Amino acid sequence: MGLIYINNHNKLVINKPFTNEKKTIAFTGMRKPFEKNNKKESIYFSKLKDIIKETLVALIEKESFTHFINGLAIGSDQLCASVVIELKKYYKITLEAAIPCFNQDMYWSDKNKINYKKILSLCDIKNYITAGNYTKICMHIRNKYMVDNSDLIIAIWNGKSGGTEQTIKYAKTKKKPIIIINPNGYT
Repeated sequence: MGLIYINNHNKLVINKPFTNEKKTIAFTGMRKPFEKNNKKESIYFSKLKDIIKETLVALIEKESFTHFINGLAIGSDQLCASVVIELKKYYKITLEAAIPCFNQDMYWSDKNKINYKKILSLCDIKNYITAGNYTKICMHIRNKYMVDNSDLIIAIWNGKSGGTEQTIKYAKTKKKPIIIINPNGYT
């Protein structure tokens, strides 16, 4: 296992060469990758999106990754999914939605529901991980599925506790390489 970080100079730093022949990346991340800051929010969002895009292009071109698994939650997940969708115009890659339950978007705003359905419609695979409605553990089951079925994890994470931290800890037990992009470095 190797931890891979995006440093403050926007360089991909790999502590251990990636040698696995499989080509799947899973995303995990915070619901709010950075605090809302009105005018500056779009600048931060754009910078973070650029870093994610640069990272994915490098991994597609240098390591031949072709499949991406994403939970499509509000925030980092949807940001990463939108980057993969953009890159599908230039690379032969696929996007799998790992949907934790049938009603994932039940409590979301109308705006967030519309964005979710738009992204979901552009996914190559729609995989419902549990066969029911929301439960307290369906997100954990989804996260475990994503780690178990990937070769590399990309985490948008600021170091605080929560679901992203738990997913990273689980990925470490499975000896998965992890790229951590700290969104606070771009705010």
